[in-house]
Amino acid sequence: MANSDAFRLLPPKLTNRAHIMRQLQNVVVYRAEKVVVIWKFVTEDEKSVESDADTGRVKLAATAQTLEVYLTARDSQPACPPLELHEEISNFCGLTDPNHIAMLQYILMSTSNEDIEDLLQRRGVPNVIPEFDQHDCSTWLFFWRSTL
Repeated sequence: MANSDAFRLLPPKLTNRAHIMRQLQNVVVYRAEKVVVIWKFVTEDEKSVESDADTGRVKLAATAQTLEVYLTARDSQPACPPLELHEEISNFCGLTDPNHIAMLQYILMSTSNEDIEDLLQRRGVPNVIPEFDQHDCSTWLFFWRSTL
């Protein structure tokens, strides 16, 4: 990506916006035959509760500095990412504006940086990202597409 298009969609008042941007700069994509999700948590009285295994198509896992994306092999085609990927990234990024959610889908599917920039300009999405200069966040979408 020639610029920071996806970052521009993040809500400006999102409290962890800079942290999310850093994680989006360090995306690691894993392909698997299937994605299995198990929820595990510890109750207040320190009992461990675990869900049954559930298969899915996409799972995001955030670490301190990276965003790990787990996709089934059949869903790793950059030209047509699964709806679940779009939903997971929208949630991860704290997107609530329906227009921004729709634009994210376009960004994930588009191969033309010029078309993406044109769309964001037409829709009035600010092109200034105070948390990063243009160099810091210029490669995210290119990297994203090249890892799929």
